[in-house]
Amino acid sequence: MHSCMEFTKLVSILMFFICWQITTVNANVLSEKEQTNEKLLCPSIPIYESVAYATDMTIELPCKCRPDTKTHVYWFYKKSVNSVKTQMLKPDGTQKSLHVESKIVTKMYNVIIHKARVKDSGIYICGNGDGAFFWGYDLDVQDTSNAYVAFQEHHQDPQPDLKTEHLTAFTAFWNWEKCDRCDVPGEQRKIGFCYVSSAHLEPRHMLSQSSVVPCGSHAIPDNLRKELSDRRPEIFIRSCQTPCHTRVPGLKGTTQYWLHKISKIKNYIPFLSKAPTEKHTHTVGSRLTLACPGAKPGDAVAWDKSDKQFYKSDYLTGQKEATRIFIDHGNNLNFRYVRYSDQGTYYCWLQGKLKAGIKLTLQADPTEKRKFTDSDSILALRIIGVSFAIFFLIFAIVYCLKCSAYNCRYSPSACIADMV
Repeated sequence: MHSCMEFTKLVSILMFFICWQITTVNANVLSEKEQTNEKLLCPSIPIYESVAYATDMTIELPCKCRPDTKTHVYWFYKKSVNSVKTQMLKPDGTQKSLHVESKIVTKMYNVIIHKARVKDSGIYICGNGDGAFFWGYDLDVQDTSNAYVAFQEHHQDPQPDLKTEHLTAFTAFWNWEKCDRCDVPGEQRKIGFCYVSSAHLEPRHMLSQSSVVPCGSHAIPDNLRKELSDRRPEIFIRSCQTPCHTRVPGLKGTTQYWLHKISKIKNYIPFLSKAPTEKHTHTVGSRLTLACPGAKPGDAVAWDKSDKQFYKSDYLTGQKEATRIFIDHGNNLNFRYVRYSDQGTYYCWLQGKLKAGIKLTLQADPTEKRKFTDSDSILALRIIGVSFAIFFLIFAIVYCLKCSAYNCRYSPSACIADMV
């Protein structure tokens, strides 16, 4: 009897322990679900996160929240908050080629703007197909075509802050980029965007810092925008030099150091490429833009052609050498028009490391024979025919007027008779 009671007691304790473990596990699962829902919690009213980027940059905006992981995300665009027209952005694949074309695509839960322009500024909202919005961006693409460019070696100073009765405009700089090349002289860039601090801003557009938005944000009242007409984004550039490989003490470090030295021998062998290379064929005389694969805004990018370096101090847009070939503020290498002498292999550096090569081959513009039945030929013939009829009519009128004037001059009686 005693043994039965002990057995019953033992079973009760065991059942209590099992139930306690199940409750604990369920509590942990519930807590984990609550955390997941908390991470994906979306505001009831779309909040427009104000962000600033420069023209020519490739911009990627993530959808920071959605009700659950199974919800499909759609992206919408409006020119302004008060704009009635809302455009849905359709997926258009990804940019795989090094030849950049300006376009907006959606990828997974993000929207990507390749080679952004000022006209791409506006409101970007992610939501579902039923019209529910999750998260929004107030994107300000600031024009860097007239950016204030300064070089630290020339001891140039940034723009002073603009202070008025209603606002303060200043430049917010990103951190210095990494040295864009290693083992050879390189450059560092620091880009700054125009921002405004004011107590008269729309709160739905504010950043985490209160009362601070980019100068092109829709949170700024229209009557204050006139005060910002002279503010420009800024770009600072300085020289740098950093080693590709730092020697670490010890046998392992010494071995890695000499392997790095030996690997550099391939740079002096003509038929071996320095980096993975992609072939690209282009038409002579046309415009060309090359982008470094994987580069993001704020990354350090540099361009070489074989052993020639395109330094920003010479080839950045607006500089003395940037006439036909130039580097834009999105770190893309641009040709206003290509020549046969531009053939060769171009290498891009990303974050101080040699990233990729582009073997550029040029071809002549193929001649295209047109037929009289082509739409362009019909349009040209129609324009020629109408122009001929108009000029013939003008000629006939002028000729008749000239003849009438001649008859009146030498035969007044005939003119009087005609008038009667």
